[in-house]
Amino acid sequence: MTSLDKTHQPQPADHPAPSEQSARVLEAISDLQDSEALYRSRLRGILDLGSNELAAAQFLSRRSAHGRMARAVDITKSLGITSSATSVIVTRLVGRGFVSRNADPRDRRGQTLKPTDALVTALAKAIGKSRAEPEQVLSRMSGREAKRIIMLLGAVSDSLDRGALTAPDEG
Repeated sequence: MTSLDKTHQPQPADHPAPSEQSARVLEAISDLQDSEALYRSRLRGILDLGSNELAAAQFLSRRSAHGRMARAVDITKSLGITSSATSVIVTRLVGRGFVSRNADPRDRRGQTLKPTDALVTALAKAIGKSRAEPEQVLSRMSGREAKRIIMLLGAVSDSLDRGALTAPDEG
């Protein structure tokens, strides 16, 4: 069963208490996270990439798709890893022909990173039609619903970004 087969919306006559609603939404978010983790695992297997390599490749692809340059430091910040780990990842991606290094037009001493056509093609082939189905489902929502969901997901993301910053007390 895919995450799209699951129904997380209450029926019209269903009016759970706010705490029950919150629990149901958190459960839906948890289900989405599980589906995303399995999806990424399958992508890693298809592309033969480690988890950080895949995350870096996807990060570079998103930046490129929006016409934005990326540098190694951007990967470091995005993935929350060390610069030396980023260097290893970039070297592997370059070696696989998935990323090219180019002189930074703003600072010739630096380099920008760009996904190659090989990476774009490999990602598109691996992803296949799996993006079309969620996009079709989401295209049916109203602008108001989309705005509300974006706001809620942003708030949840912000909360997660602030979490797990320190180790729990060792009592």
